[in-house]
Amino acid sequence: MRIHVSLLTILLLATGCTHQRAVTLTEAESVRSLNQRAGQHAVTVELADGAVYYGRAFQMAADSTSWLMRDSHEVKSVATKDVVAVEIRNSGRGALEGLAAGAIAGSLVGVALGLIAGDDPACDNTWFCISLSAEEKAQISGVLLGTVSGLGGLIRGAIRGSRDVYRFDATEMDGHRFQEQDSTPDG
Repeated sequence: MRIHVSLLTILLLATGCTHQRAVTLTEAESVRSLNQRAGQHAVTVELADGAVYYGRAFQMAADSTSWLMRDSHEVKSVATKDVVAVEIRNSGRGALEGLAAGAIAGSLVGVALGLIAGDDPACDNTWFCISLSAEEKAQISGVLLGTVSGLGGLIRGAIRGSRDVYRFDATEMDGHRFQEQDSTPDG
């Protein structure tokens, strides 16, 4: 049983997937997309000089970029050409992704454990006896482990959040091209 719990814990911590795609967009499309996705979510802004800032209420324009600093609640503004990367963290989407990943992983492990356990021997003349087939054990353990793992994934995903990372190409910082990467709770 100890190995089963360890396996389930490792699977829960390792669940998640990363989606990456390079996108070439016009400046107006890239700014609109980034501002729309950022909304009021937590953001991390990395500048060309290596400085990293945390905040929310992110807004990018062709010439300047601003956001509300996380700790001081002051508005920080920089030249858009100095922005190297923007990471947007969405806790709600992370919670849903964690729930799905945890429930699927837990259900699969539960079904496998139920099938591996095999059929119980038939009951003799006793006043109380439960005899389950391998399929019944698979159903029960799949639902139980899927539920527990789904709840764990929900909590983990909400804490970690789903992350969208925009990396700007340093050779074309005029805003005509950037790379967009989507990533899930594992980031």
